[in-house]
Amino acid sequence: MKGIENAFQDIADAARKVSRRGRRDILSIQSYTTFSQRWLIPRLADFHKHFEATEVRISSSLKPVDFETQNIDAAIRSGFGDWPELHAEKLVDIELIPVCSPEFLEKHEISKPEDLQGLTLLHSLARNHDWEGWLNSRNIAFDNQKGIRFDYSSSAYEAASMGMGVALAVKVFVEGMIEKGQLVSPFPESYKPGESYYLVWSSKASPSEALLKFLKWMRGSMER
Repeated sequence: MKGIENAFQDIADAARKVSRRGRRDILSIQSYTTFSQRWLIPRLADFHKHFEATEVRISSSLKPVDFETQNIDAAIRSGFGDWPELHAEKLVDIELIPVCSPEFLEKHEISKPEDLQGLTLLHSLARNHDWEGWLNSRNIAFDNQKGIRFDYSSSAYEAASMGMGVALAVKVFVEGMIEKGQLVSPFPESYKPGESYYLVWSSKASPSEALLKFLKWMRGSMER
């Protein structure tokens, strides 16, 4: 029975490749909205410059991919990499830093973490416990649930750049905004919650050559 199941799986994989990759090598990637907006999409032109024959199609969702039913080659997923049904390749560790606009920092005296008490904290519903974890790592206790909540982390970063408050950002997503002077970080130390971003695909499927090239490109881009 196991051999028959594997044969049917091979046939299904082949059918998907034929139906979706008739004349071009199409790579379908699911990603988080903020990961796409703040890291992946701004760099896709570089990937296409090096791999012109591969077309990358990006979809966004917070829900885990169902590789059995969705025509997705791979997905970006955050966590600890312990998913038995998935093959997971680590891309980058998650580091969190508080960020605000230069004007907000100039207006408010923020020299130590305790100074955040009473200020407007900007929250992402996608990463709802980040502020709590950051404060706990510094042995600080105050009501951190007050503030403004956004569906996506990218919206919280935008609000911070507009002077609306202080957001807790994934460092790799805001490095560009910091370099441009749109955001500043009051404290240099980052907080690592232990999670990482991974590129994952079904453990039942073998990665295509295009997917392996995409993985290598992502790792190279993360290091630059």
